[in-house]
Amino acid sequence: MFDALLFIFFWLLLKHTIKLIGSDNVSSFLNYYYLLIFRKNADFNELHSMRANLKHIHHEKLKISAQDQYAKWTKLDRNFNKMKTDINNLEKKLITQNEKTIKRFNSIISWSIAIPLWYLRWFYSNDNLYWLPNGIFPKPIEFWLALPRNPYGSISLACWIFLIGNFMNTLESILFNLFLAKKVENPALNPKISPLTENENSHEKTH
Repeated sequence: MFDALLFIFFWLLLKHTIKLIGSDNVSSFLNYYYLLIFRKNADFNELHSMRANLKHIHHEKLKISAQDQYAKWTKLDRNFNKMKTDINNLEKKLITQNEKTIKRFNSIISWSIAIPLWYLRWFYSNDNLYWLPNGIFPKPIEFWLALPRNPYGSISLACWIFLIGNFMNTLESILFNLFLAKKVENPALNPKISPLTENENSHEKTH
């Protein structure tokens, strides 16, 4: 059962790493390479072509004078505005599709993480993952470590998942606060909101 211990540890590590990065970010990354490799969405190719045409029409408009070639310039301007509207509509459509795809990838990630853990909880709920040395913990702690149905002196799979999950939560919180959390500016270092500036301003108002 040592393999199960390692698997649960690294699987929960993967789960909390995805949570720390952000499931939406991971899903966007997967969606980008899915479209890049399989090219299932022809709308992206159409959008690229329409943007190239829009750029070409814009350059053609700059080459002529609206006063000297009014009819041609008006036709180009009309085509430019129509192409721009079509591009905006297609971009909105792609944004909606992208949001749906990201939600789909989020669901796939969640189920892929949860199903193996459910499987282990169900099929190995009565197996002893690890036997503790005799008398290393008091009886109440051994009883808790053996929950729900394991004998005293052993660590159950459910308890192991609980312990590793809490350890990962603590580690995730530490890493987030150290590297990802937004830094709060110290008011004492900001002259705009420092107490000294406020006192000076109030003093000036009184005089």
